[in-house]
Amino acid sequence: MLANFAPDWTRQREILGIFSRYGWGYMTNALQNKEDGSGEEPRLPLPKVLKEILIDLGPTFIKLGQLLSTRPDLLPPEYIKELSELQADVPPAPWEAVQQVLRSELIAPMESVFREFNPVPVAAGSLAVTYRARLMSGDVVAVKVQRPGIERTVESDIRILKGLADWFSSQSSWGKYYDAKALAEEFAASLLGELDFTREGKNTDSLRASLKGSPWFDSNRVVVPSVYWEHTTQRVLVLEWIEGKPILGLPLPEKAPELADLTVRTFFQQIYVDGFFHADPHPGNLFRLQPPEGAPLRLALLDCGMVGTLDPRTQQLLTEQLLAIVQEDPQRFAQLTLDLGQAVDNVNFARLQGEFDRLLRQYYNRSLAEINFGALLYDMLRVLRENGIRLPGNIGLYVKALANLEGVARSLDPDFNMVETVKPLITELFRRRLFGTAPLQEALRSALDLRELLLKFPRRFDLLLQGLTGETIQLRVQLSGWEPVQSSLQETGRRISMGLLSASLVLSGTLAFTLDTTGHAVWLGSILLVLGGLLGFGLVFGRRA
Repeated sequence: MLANFAPDWTRQREILGIFSRYGWGYMTNALQNKEDGSGEEPRLPLPKVLKEILIDLGPTFIKLGQLLSTRPDLLPPEYIKELSELQADVPPAPWEAVQQVLRSELIAPMESVFREFNPVPVAAGSLAVTYRARLMSGDVVAVKVQRPGIERTVESDIRILKGLADWFSSQSSWGKYYDAKALAEEFAASLLGELDFTREGKNTDSLRASLKGSPWFDSNRVVVPSVYWEHTTQRVLVLEWIEGKPILGLPLPEKAPELADLTVRTFFQQIYVDGFFHADPHPGNLFRLQPPEGAPLRLALLDCGMVGTLDPRTQQLLTEQLLAIVQEDPQRFAQLTLDLGQAVDNVNFARLQGEFDRLLRQYYNRSLAEINFGALLYDMLRVLRENGIRLPGNIGLYVKALANLEGVARSLDPDFNMVETVKPLITELFRRRLFGTAPLQEALRSALDLRELLLKFPRRFDLLLQGLTGETIQLRVQLSGWEPVQSSLQETGRRISMGLLSASLVLSGTLAFTLDTTGHAVWLGSILLVLGGLLGFGLVFGRRA
């Protein structure tokens, strides 16, 4: 650890001084799960102490706290709630220093780029300060400028954090369980990536593109700011200015329930369809835009510095998990949750499944309107922590995003019901995955694949027979009692063929109903479905020949 601290003695003494002021002994004992009461008691409860320490330690550690607030898989809810308050503004940097950064990054002189520039910041975060300005073209923009000297501070603090992670990994049960060294590396990579504002710009463009033309909501009602790439650099990000109010700004609009539904549908698409989602949907990053008289409200998504990604397998598991909650299936829910995680220690899976069963039944004793979806997911993470199951970081982002989203929706509409809202969306999602977005094209593609297989099969079978009967391949096998096996194989082949034919008839009938807009093909769909059903019935209940 000392080797990692060697170049940063001044900063190290500052950090140790801050920790000792808040009760370092108590905190280390808590992290090591000690219960002997040794160490100095802190002035405040531990979660609040942790938040105050991070604030005193400066921008890098504030960002660490913000990232930890998005990881409910690592910390209990009381810590998440306290650290979430770090999302608030922090004191801005001096304008003179910010102006130097801005002038050094812009390709052209500042006066030739901006017609107007208000030096009073509209927001100040741990890494950047944001201003309102007007380009020479007349467009109003938000200009996000990196805090002066933040790169050197971040690099120094990352070295210290890695040293602390080494210590926690060897001395703390928490550090061993969650692999503090790997977490420090993950945080360092994430933080250094956030210092490159071009990455946030690319995230913004990707999110805006993915939300266009959505079948789940009116995409004209969802706004993601455009990026002015000609003025954007690694330390300066210039975005379209969004004129609106924070989504929960008072007074709430009359159509607030409609806005809640739009917000949930927007994130449903991001998470379960695109696998690329805004990972920090707290009320400060969601704006409502006042429409013209009589027009519906619009939603704006701001600050794409933190995004989450989900691979297709994880998306599938999360979708099925959501369906298990809707269908009140605790056993399926438990199995899917285990598939998402990784066992750190020896896990009693029977006990874990029993705890999930009790957890889900506790919620199912209530009406759907009383189920707090976010609280349920937090309880799921608690059960996993207590039973030695570790989830990947993107699942933590997913849970925090959904919990924040539900909180926003319930604030807009006290009668909001997450489970009832997503039910039709899940049904539609599974229908699209089964039949595709273009059922007729999917059916034709499958038919072409089957035709290709049938055309190639005789030739390939003939080549196989030639090889078996030729001089290069000779098989001399004598089998006794072959007749029953042969008969069984023939029967199996017959039943497989009947099954495929039955499924094809049912699928064709379903497509006839789905694609027919005139009503003329109803009789054809009915005949195909009846034939397929009769074949399937005979296959299941008929006697073998």
